[in-house]
Amino acid sequence: MRSEFNPSAKESTSASYPHLPRFESGAVIGEVCPSSAADRQGIRPGMMLISVDGIPIDDILDWYWLSDGIELDAVFEDSESGRFDMHLTRSADESWGISFSDNVFDGVRTCCNTCIFCFMSMLPKGMRPSLYLRDDDYRLSFLQGNFVTLTNVSDEELERIIAMELSPLHVSLHAIDARAREELMGPNHQRGLDVAEALVEAGIEFHAQIVLCPGINDGEVLGETLQWVLDRPEVLSIGIVPVGYTGFQQRFDSSYELPERAIRVIEQVEGFQRESIERYGYCKIQLADEFYVNAFPDDIVGHLPSADAYDGYSQFYDGLGMLRSFVDDWNALVDGLDERKLDQVRTHWVFIAGQAFKCFFDQMLADGPFEGRCTVIGVDNRFFGGNVDVNGLLTGNDVIEALQSLDLSELGLAPEACSIALPAVMFNDEWLTLDDIASADIERVVPMPIRVLPYFANDMFELLIST
Repeated sequence: MRSEFNPSAKESTSASYPHLPRFESGAVIGEVCPSSAADRQGIRPGMMLISVDGIPIDDILDWYWLSDGIELDAVFEDSESGRFDMHLTRSADESWGISFSDNVFDGVRTCCNTCIFCFMSMLPKGMRPSLYLRDDDYRLSFLQGNFVTLTNVSDEELERIIAMELSPLHVSLHAIDARAREELMGPNHQRGLDVAEALVEAGIEFHAQIVLCPGINDGEVLGETLQWVLDRPEVLSIGIVPVGYTGFQQRFDSSYELPERAIRVIEQVEGFQRESIERYGYCKIQLADEFYVNAFPDDIVGHLPSADAYDGYSQFYDGLGMLRSFVDDWNALVDGLDERKLDQVRTHWVFIAGQAFKCFFDQMLADGPFEGRCTVIGVDNRFFGGNVDVNGLLTGNDVIEALQSLDLSELGLAPEACSIALPAVMFNDEWLTLDDIASADIERVVPMPIRVLPYFANDMFELLIST
């Protein structure tokens, strides 16, 4: 059974669960719901919660664990009153009404490894500092789905994970073979595997991931890793993604771009996938979409696994099953389309995309109702170089260069009849690209309307039939 975190589990374990040595920390209150228990008792945004029932608060998990009763004694701090005590109460059927500005209050645990495939280590200098943060925090693994190596998990933290039943986690496994792990991750590699084994023994479930690197953890090493996964029901899924690399490193000059390399991986994994279905009734071993794009560039759609192969798309946002999901959603929408609607459409949409998505979407459009009614422009990622070709790593300057060199007349299109679509995933919450170009800056370089939208089937379909 796939367990969820249950704060009330405190009743069945000791309330004095283990912790690391503590640093001064506190939880900044971001919002207080009007008329909630906290609001009625004077708790306000901007206050800092220091401790509950005498135990310092390091993260949101502490809060869940310690605040599940109907009363608590808390220490707060604010700029006006300094530090002060409060006794809070609530009725049995209401929440406290408090949310915090972050999930961790004592700082994010960072990575202690020297992984040769670490994308952050391949970034050019001079980008914004947040892009270089290499988090490896088991709490964010549970709360947000971040993949972590477990190499920096202490004995006390391991006990806490087990006591709190933090399951499922998301674990960067990469390999079981010690020599391969050391080459991939550095001298701390064994600690991560030891912690993973301890979690399995305690019944803690996790999703795992392999970054596959040619000649290091593929072939026999990959087979050994997948057998380890199959022998452990606690590993709910494992995703295999090809190593991505930029031009700002010298370790890699190829991944699985060649069809024969990608096909070899697909064929090897298929045997383990069949065994997974026989043993568990579902396919827990999944390959990233890039393998199918690289293996079958002329017929990607025809070679994608069925939706059943992704078992509910547990690693969807890491690029496992995105294309299969897109195909199924798109085909369902096309099947229900009244093509008379298309006669009312006056806008020709030009979709800006990474080269990988262009290759795929061109095939989706071929021989369909939208063929000739929209255009996909693939952007070479000159900023990062290497084998980077996905939408999420498009940069503003590369897109601007592509738009400025775009000659619509060569495509038989009139600019006044066209609009530009950009993938939302290339922007952060502040509408900045990875090279700090604002969406408004891109709009200024073209004399056409620009729309930013998620490149999911529903969103793109609705855009194409809008009048």
